[in-house]
Amino acid sequence: MNSDLDNQLDRLFSLAQERQLNLDLHTDENGEPNSRVLKKVAQTAIRQKFSGKIICGHCCSLAVQTPEQVTETLKLVKETGVSIISLPTCNLYLQNLQNNHTPKWRGVTLLHVHVGDSRN
Repeated sequence: MNSDLDNQLDRLFSLAQERQLNLDLHTDENGEPNSRVLKKVAQTAIRQKFSGKIICGHCCSLAVQTPEQVTETLKLVKETGVSIISLPTCNLYLQNLQNNHTPKWRGVTLLHVHVGDSRN
């Protein structure tokens, strides 16, 4: 998140659209509830009528946002068809990593886990 994020995303999306490229972004790889880049990405895709595919990796901050914020963001993600890739092993290692410090928070995005296939 930064004060120029909207302009930066507009430029990125314009260039990708112009060059017929898809987007693969690392978003919200932190434990900050105010980190809402995933939402901004979806809003930009709507605003620019982006036709390419969008993948957002990590999205850890979803796990520390309010249920209302999560619902709002995921509604936009669904509307735009943004794919989310979770990297739990990577994030379990990297999040809150510091020398001589035991991590207290290891960010993993909100995931539904399906064990087995209920149809069998």
